[in-house]
Amino acid sequence: MNNIFSQYIDLETNNIILKEITQNDINRILELRSDDELMKYMGVEKLNSMEEAKDYINSEITEKQCKQKLSWGIYKKEKPEYLIGSVELFAYNEDFNSSMIAYYLDSEFRNRGYAKQILKQVMTYGFETLKINLIEAMIDPRNTASINLVKSLQFEFNRYNEQNYIFQQNRINFLSEYNENKRKIKIMTTLSLNGKIADSNGNNNWLNEIPNPEGTDYDFDEFYNSIDTIILDEDSYKTIISTNEFIPHMDKELFVFVSNKENYTNKDRVHFYNYKELKILKSLSQEEGQDIWVLSNGYINKILIKNNLIDELILYLFPAIITKGIDITELIPMEKFFTLKSGKTFQSGIVQLKYISGKFN
Repeated sequence: MNNIFSQYIDLETNNIILKEITQNDINRILELRSDDELMKYMGVEKLNSMEEAKDYINSEITEKQCKQKLSWGIYKKEKPEYLIGSVELFAYNEDFNSSMIAYYLDSEFRNRGYAKQILKQVMTYGFETLKINLIEAMIDPRNTASINLVKSLQFEFNRYNEQNYIFQQNRINFLSEYNENKRKIKIMTTLSLNGKIADSNGNNNWLNEIPNPEGTDYDFDEFYNSIDTIILDEDSYKTIISTNEFIPHMDKELFVFVSNKENYTNKDRVHFYNYKELKILKSLSQEEGQDIWVLSNGYINKILIKNNLIDELILYLFPAIITKGIDITELIPMEKFFTLKSGKTFQSGIVQLKYISGKFN
């Protein structure tokens, strides 16, 4: 486990001190976090009692001790015991070396430039001391003041999640309009009635036993023509080249993630990357182009899902029970919620289900 959040120090700007919140701040915590206007865009429940305020402070202290976040209380220098807000770095992602940032500030102290000072100071600490590469802020779309604030700090609108804004070190970014037609990252798989995606050897030859009176391709050509990039893991790549005289899908760009790319040679449209370079998929999804098909094992899918980079899941539900095989949790090895986009039934009894990312964890 990465202990990047073990490096805590007090911070300050010209007007502000950032230091640890303690139980001495309990009255102000209750006042601030029970204020309807302040809490309107925060997406969490208000505090309603001194007991809840005490529990909140204890949980903040515990999370810091467990190195789950770095949080600071915000105080004016001329009144260093009077809490006026809070700011934190949290949800560190080791794969992308990124963190979320969030803050709240008493309405009496807004529109004075304090929020910008505070965020700049915490971001500088994150980049220069903690060596974080990417900082993200999740903002309610109605909160125009905070959106304008992060825009002024050169955060970039994050197209894979319309509530996120990002700031990347050593890169000047500009706010972009959300584009519903951006290229999407998709997983497509077959699924038995008992949740198996293949037999225990990784084959799905049993699919050929399903009658196909229509002679349909189950919309595969339509799907295949909608993509221009395929993501593969090392095992999937080895399986493909061992069962084919030539590398298939050469009309597409292939990005293959392996344990050691020095053991491979890039070819015309085949690009090899180490697993630790998976962060390039985030920028890849934001480039111009057609959609992206992930033909991979659970590890890559887990990283993509963890970072909300899977836009669509296409399942072909087959009317069959496979007693021994690979469970779908090997493909998607973590809890994830999806929203049904469409469904289609074929004469063979196969059902096509298309899901888009829904409730995020």
